Amino acid sequence: MGVTRWLLFLLLALTAGAADARKPTAENMLVGRWYGEYYQDKTWRLEWIVDRRADKTFSMELRIYGDVYGDPCWMRRLYKSAGTWSSDGNTYSNRVLTSSFRESSFVENHKITKLTEKSMRYWDRMDQTEYTDTKVADDFAFPACPAKD
Repeated sequence: MGVTRWLLFLLLALTAGAADARKPTAENMLVGRWYGEYYQDKTWRLEWIVDRRADKTFSMELRIYGDVYGDPCWMRRLYKSAGTWSSDGNTYSNRVLTSSFRESSFVENHKITKLTEKSMRYWDRMDQTEYTDTKVADDFAFPACPAKD
């Protein structure tokens, strides 16, 4: 009877360990293509696509639209950046090594407020703003600009 209990305990322990090993980590969940958009007032719209790769490199394209002369789809700025990223599960950081808007490298730090396999909310410490990104297919492209109401 003692051996049976010991074997049962061992089986349960191994099964629990295997389940924990399959649990996705924050780093694994962050890998992939992410899309986000943010409306600032009624005149500015930002949208971005970030590709985070398993080798810890990333690339990002940020588009800023402004309502100019009644056209909400007028792109005011286009920024591209690339570098390396890391995460400890509570925060993630981008070390920007190349950028179309700054000459020197810099680090962006974000506090993760919610992370699932399909979406992420994070607090941008520099902007003091919370953003939401949605995981999208690898071939996802920027959507057409929404028509003005």
